Amino acid sequence: MTISISTDRALRRPGELQQLINAVLHANAEDESTWIEWKSEVDITSPDGACKVARAIIGFANRLPESSRRICDGLAYLIIGAAPGNLAGTTRIDGAILEPKILRYLGDEHPVWSYHYIEVEDKNILVILVESPQTGDPIYSLATEFSNYRSGTVYVRNKADTTQATYSQLRQLQRRLVSGRRDGATTDLRVSCRASPEDGLLVIDPTPETVDDWIAARRHRLIELHQQSSALVETGPIDQYLEQCRKHLNEATKFHLSQNGLGFISVCLTNEGDLPVDDIELTLRFDEELCDVLSSSEVKTLKSFPPAPRPRRVSFDGNRRPWGGVDLTSQIRQQVSIGPAFDPSDLYPSDVAMEQNVVDINYRTVRQGKTVESDKFFVFLNQAPPSGFLTVPWTMTAPKVPGQLEGELQIPVGERRGVLVPATITLRAPKSAPGS
Repeated sequence: MTISISTDRALRRPGELQQLINAVLHANAEDESTWIEWKSEVDITSPDGACKVARAIIGFANRLPESSRRICDGLAYLIIGAAPGNLAGTTRIDGAILEPKILRYLGDEHPVWSYHYIEVEDKNILVILVESPQTGDPIYSLATEFSNYRSGTVYVRNKADTTQATYSQLRQLQRRLVSGRRDGATTDLRVSCRASPEDGLLVIDPTPETVDDWIAARRHRLIELHQQSSALVETGPIDQYLEQCRKHLNEATKFHLSQNGLGFISVCLTNEGDLPVDDIELTLRFDEELCDVLSSSEVKTLKSFPPAPRPRRVSFDGNRRPWGGVDLTSQIRQQVSIGPAFDPSDLYPSDVAMEQNVVDINYRTVRQGKTVESDKFFVFLNQAPPSGFLTVPWTMTAPKVPGQLEGELQIPVGERRGVLVPATITLRAPKSAPGS
């Protein structure tokens, strides 16, 4: 029996890791493999526990690229606190304590690894991810001696355990090391972004006072339009309409801005190296407290402003006929400059995927000296960062790039604040009917 979960792609998102833990809970004890290991109880704060984890990471990192890539794009997983039929849980440890404990045994030139605490049934499960082995990777070994485990020992991952490398396995790792070398060839990838509007991200953080001012300004304008229709002004429907505007102001603002080409970014990847790079996976992690990240499907489900109550006028035959609808498009474009006209059909082909505020982007090929721009997605700030820039950490992997690249994307933030949709409103009068 194998673990019941799809391994066609890397599992990185919190929801995917939770599914992996549930699959382990329903697996058999003998289902551990070259890409996954679990331990129900490990005290990482102790030398014994930290050394065990380090040996597992080294073993996963010393696999061969060709065979490893067939499962989860080469990613490997060490799960602590869960095993088949046993949801034991583990104590959450601060990263400032956990990382030095493990790095003591991994050394300075260590494999690329990361960790996540995932909550399952009110218990914390630690999931350690070890990045896919690549051609050209060094041969990893234990850096610090502990008990019977000697410094410099090379460990490899087998079908169901981690052991000291044999002579033939060392030879394979040596071939992995030298096969990735090409004299004078380099890989250099640079991450940047393009935003609309060009002066930076939009901050939607109106104070109660600015909301009141916005409501009052729109009410004044609506009453003015009703008075121009030479009809009796009915304030009841206007006030009901404005209460709905107040209730959905934040959501409707995002909807109207997005429909007018505002608030989106695209991420650009430039290859400044000597070789083309294929199948690049870029992951960006946006701060949930600072911003909302929305896909095209999510944008379409946002609530818009309700239809404004339209003034009625009396025609010559005595019938009351309403004026036309609301036109906000030109006002929004005048309120925030966005440059060229926006084509909604450009949004969201398949290379951008997201879960909550984690965005995954796949670049199929970036040739040397070229820049590839991702499809667009929306980012709206709930508050302005003090620095004037939104800092977004990113990680990047590719089959031909050793290890995992890391960095930060600095996205400028615009100066406008508050309610970004104008309070003024335009009502279009209908064409006169024949005989009226």
